Amino acid sequence: MMVGGRFAYMGAQGLALVALARLGSPEILGVYSLGLAVTAPVQQLFSLNLRHVLTTDVRGEHTWQTYRSLRDVTAILSVLVASLAAVLVGYTGDTLLAVLVLTLAKAVESQSDLVYGLMQRQDRYSWLALSMTLKGLAMLCGVTAGLLLTGSAPGAATGTLLGWLAVYLLVDAPRARRLAPPGEADAADAWTLARRALPLGLMIMFVALQTNAPRYFLERLHGPALLGYFSATAYVVTVMTAVTTTLSNALLPRLADRLHLQGGTGFDRLLRQQALLATLATLATTLAAIAAGDLFLGLLFGEDYAAWKWLLVGQTLVALAAGLTAIVANATVATRHFRALVGPSLLGVLVVGAAALWLVPDHGAYGAMGAALIGAVVVLVARALLLRRLRADGAVAAEVAVHVDGS
Repeated sequence: MMVGGRFAYMGAQGLALVALARLGSPEILGVYSLGLAVTAPVQQLFSLNLRHVLTTDVRGEHTWQTYRSLRDVTAILSVLVASLAAVLVGYTGDTLLAVLVLTLAKAVESQSDLVYGLMQRQDRYSWLALSMTLKGLAMLCGVTAGLLLTGSAPGAATGTLLGWLAVYLLVDAPRARRLAPPGEADAADAWTLARRALPLGLMIMFVALQTNAPRYFLERLHGPALLGYFSATAYVVTVMTAVTTTLSNALLPRLADRLHLQGGTGFDRLLRQQALLATLATLATTLAAIAAGDLFLGLLFGEDYAAWKWLLVGQTLVALAAGLTAIVANATVATRHFRALVGPSLLGVLVVGAAALWLVPDHGAYGAMGAALIGAVVVLVARALLLRRLRADGAVAAEVAVHVDGS
């Protein structure tokens, strides 16, 4: 059910990109994509990945009200910091407007994201799937309407903001009130939660920087039009990684339960099953891209995009490494050793940044794809070794023992 909702959301998001390409231009698609790329790291940092913390909080260590109050504060901070960063970097005109509006949109999305954690914790997957589907449709309608009315990236961004806000106010907020268990927000507990979750926020910020660093170099060195072509082909990475992550997120409570409440029984088997499924699905996508990638791009985005078939093929390999990395990262999240996640994420940023600086100036979009692939493989290996060490050292068992003793 949850995976179906994610499929529907990603399908609508893909159609929104098609609308940007068909009703706009590669430049408009590039500016909109850059807006998302600029806002993502800041939003991810301040989100603290509270959804995952809530999902794995099997003992109810923090009240829902505490999670909610902390998210309200961090959402406001994310808007302020991202807006200031966009001004300081020097963006102007439509690019600056798109960034500012999408910053607000991502803050609204972060509120829905926390509600999804509550739904997931209480096994309300049908509600979650419906909300995700509606959010995707709202984005598609908003982007299309914004383009038709303004013909600009800021107009498309405004449509996104209004669509997501409507879904949150009409669907997610009312259901959160129905599901929320009794309790009160506690400022001291919120501070404790923030400090505990900060490594997760740092991790996903670094992941966002790793994903988007090639885009920053590409736009600066080659302009928004080439970024538009790159973003169209890179959407396969977004889709495959999102589907893999959604499946992994759906299984995250089971991983946490098996690890902390069942002594690790079945943990490794469930992890291997996820990895095998993700690998087979992504390799099938690679073969399809080799066979008909040009036809696919041409039909969806326009004839100009058909020439980027082999860039699409390369992006499927990035998707494979990124998807496996997400599965291993979620398994590490289930151990609740959040600080251990930061190192590999920082390594990914450094590797991708260096690779992009080396490859993008001379190789353009293909250099950006190559940098993303190098970074994804390095981080996958680092995360796998980290999880193996945590399991071998018995760190999880030690933490369980601490909880059992009540200390």
